[in-house]
Amino acid sequence: MLDGDTSKFMDAFSNLEEIYTSLHVISSDSLQSLTFLRSLRIIHGLKRDGSVPNGPIKTVLEIAWNSQLKSLWIPVTTNLIIKRGRVVFTLNRNLCPENVKTFIHSNVNLSRNLSNLESDLIEKSNGAIGLCKFSFNIKV
Repeated sequence: MLDGDTSKFMDAFSNLEEIYTSLHVISSDSLQSLTFLRSLRIIHGLKRDGSVPNGPIKTVLEIAWNSQLKSLWIPVTTNLIIKRGRVVFTLNRNLCPENVKTFIHSNVNLSRNLSNLESDLIEKSNGAIGLCKFSFNIKV
């Protein structure tokens, strides 16, 4: 079942397949899932004028400060391709770092490996209040 905001975003973005610049999902206090991005196939990481950036690596996928976010998305056709740029997942209190890593390794084709900074941000700043590293052994 989708929360209200996710349902609205699903209506608005369910056919979004290609982004030429960057995607930033920041400071949503109500989004629990990003399933509305499931049709997204590619983020090019270009400048606004359509040219290829030169110089420092720019952030092209940023998911940050989303206090209720618990899940990302599974692409419907092929893995998400990120042609150039950095990915930042930080300060999503309910999004477990393991889920982010699984998402990137299983559903995203990066043009390079994650940097140490990207990996550290994923590991150390997400899931602060989520039940991420707990397992329960329940016997009936």
